[in-house]
Amino acid sequence: MYWIKEMQNAIGYIENRLLDELDIEDIAKSANSSSANFQRIFSIVTGMTVGEYVRARRLSLAAQELVKYERKALDIALKYGYETAESFIKAFSRFHGVTPSDVMRRNSSIKYFVPLSIKVYIKGGFDMSRKIIPNIPEIDFYGNEVDYAFNVLQAIFKIIGKEIDKSELAVYSGMGNRFCWTPGKWGGTHGNEAINCIDETPFETEIRLIKTLGWEAKYISVLRDDDGKPLNTDNEQIRRDFIDSIDRGYPVLTQDVHGHRHIIVIGYEDDGRKIISKDSVPFTIAVHKKSETVVRENWVVVISSYIILKEETKLTS
Repeated sequence: MYWIKEMQNAIGYIENRLLDELDIEDIAKSANSSSANFQRIFSIVTGMTVGEYVRARRLSLAAQELVKYERKALDIALKYGYETAESFIKAFSRFHGVTPSDVMRRNSSIKYFVPLSIKVYIKGGFDMSRKIIPNIPEIDFYGNEVDYAFNVLQAIFKIIGKEIDKSELAVYSGMGNRFCWTPGKWGGTHGNEAINCIDETPFETEIRLIKTLGWEAKYISVLRDDDGKPLNTDNEQIRRDFIDSIDRGYPVLTQDVHGHRHIIVIGYEDDGRKIISKDSVPFTIAVHKKSETVVRENWVVVISSYIILKEETKLTS
């Protein structure tokens, strides 16, 4: 499998030039590949885009320098490709969850993102059980639950090749008389009580929107006994639902028993024993955040409900 060596060559190329201005064409050439093909394979294998990988590595190294050395944030920003201290602080805070000042004052911990190493393990053959949907868009949270829920739905439809505007979502949601979307902000009330906040009917608005926008969807609310064992399904069926959906290229929208809503499952490993997800952000955080890609184990036992896209139908009038 020559592509493993070529991909590792590309990662080495990136690592040796993290302080330089990187060009995707040059990176692809180091892997003896076209730009489009390289980006597609990189995304499938790693679960992130080339840009996300470069940004994660630079911000990880920048944080380590702030810990070790007493340097100005602007100096670090310029070193790692940011033109202003403001843009660096924004990216740094989004990635690490803390500001550069917090790190320099030793008031918080940082995230370490180490260089990727691509390997294939031999177990009677190649272990090809890892599957991930490519080209996952960023999902922003700006402190408004309605906005975040619609960002999630926008991302899901973009993944399946359908562009949906937030104004459309506001109208189709039935809340157009209460929420008005203009570029950059919502008008009207905050809306925390409007989307997915009634525990007795989780995902009610989301499933209605998905169907209204022309897709058949399967919705499962997992009933559990006092020991957490599913009553109306079983763990193997849940795992199979998720695997089948990912194999078809459709993400799964989930909620868990801990109350974490809007977790988008975008892949799996080890025949579904692990899932790869874009995790939601706590709605108590009233700052700009982005969902993070996370690998979860023992995930089946905490799923409380989920939505799986089935097939496209005619748009409801």
